[in-house]
Amino acid sequence: MGNWKAVRMNVIKNPNAPWELYDIIKDPAEQNNVAASNPAIIEEIKVIAKREHIHPHILDWEFIDPKITRK
Repeated sequence: MGNWKAVRMNVIKNPNAPWELYDIIKDPAEQNNVAASNPAIIEEIKVIAKREHIHPHILDWEFIDPKITRK
């Protein structure tokens, strides 16, 4: 999204993993996570991610917004 790159790491192990945010123009090596100082950007990215998410047909990939529960 523009200069911003947002990622969530290890979401399989932790579905509530926090977002990381990088300004890839100022910080191309992605060394400085600026998510804490840009909560509005993170909220916008959460909305986009939820809207654009397509549920997988493979149960093992169903960890972002589960519609199927494991037994």
